[in-house]
Amino acid sequence: MNGGIILEGSEVKSLRKRRCQHRRKANAAVEDGELWFGGLLNVAPYKQAKTFTHEERRRRKLLVSKKQLSHL
Repeated sequence: MNGGIILEGSEVKSLRKRRCQHRRKANAAVEDGELWFGGLLNVAPYKQAKTFTHEERRRRKLLVSKKQLSHL
């Protein structure tokens, strides 16, 4: 199964600097036809970001096709 994760700008910068932790216990939920992951990544804040920062432990939307979503 292929898919993607929607990230905010400061999260991308932190991930490029490898400032994240992958957690083994994660949960997924389908809400309003969208797939959401909780507890998968803990992305450290990007220190240089001043106005657009992100929460370290937030739910992230997964991008999957309708066919993949119906399979789940």
